[in-house]
Amino acid sequence: MSAFCTLAAVDYRTGFRIDEFLAAVARHLRMEGVELAGAIQENAGDKAACAAMTLVDLGSSGRFDISQDLGPEALGCRLDPRGLAEAENPIVAAINCGPDLIILNKFGKAEADGGGLRNAFVRAIEIGIPVLTAVRPPYAESWARFHGGLAVALPPDFAAVHAWCRDAARRRARHKRPLVATSEAEKRNRERNLRPVGTLEQPELLKFEKTPYFLKKFAMRFFATAPNETLLPLAVVTT
Repeated sequence: MSAFCTLAAVDYRTGFRIDEFLAAVARHLRMEGVELAGAIQENAGDKAACAAMTLVDLGSSGRFDISQDLGPEALGCRLDPRGLAEAENPIVAAINCGPDLIILNKFGKAEADGGGLRNAFVRAIEIGIPVLTAVRPPYAESWARFHGGLAVALPPDFAAVHAWCRDAARRRARHKRPLVATSEAEKRNRERNLRPVGTLEQPELLKFEKTPYFLKKFAMRFFATAPNETLLPLAVVTT
């Protein structure tokens, strides 16, 4: 059985219309009945300058202004972190409903710095929903540190990206189970019943400081692991 990565990023360069590209992917997937969550970006205004940017929630169709007006002399992009913060909660809420696939418009500077929609990425990974995003070269290293080798790179080619999304959504739909809210008492009960794997052949012990970001968060939430402690052996099951 071969491994299938549930994280994919379109590797694109400045000048490629990535937002229109992802919007087209989302539109085709929806016409095929794929249940989506996440966000795409729409741009309006002068394309030569930094366009007015709106984040569109794929779950609720809610719209969030993520631009700020810095005046005509501004040289940089006018990304408004407050708009991203406002969008994050409804996007994560839609992810918690367990869709077939999540599209997050990009892993960019905000996410590389620990903000933006980074928590939406983490939540999707925690509950095992495939994620499609896009990354430019300046943030490729931060993206690699975040996913720890668990993502696949896709070319900015519609057929290739669409094929990956359909395959990921089919796999997700086959194994999808209703997400049930877990009480604090149930969490504590589950933690008390955890046992070391023990039966794996030559298990690799993962050091906390070398663990990808989202696995650290998972460990600290469910295993109450302190920094620099050794985690239990981690087994990855693929289909």
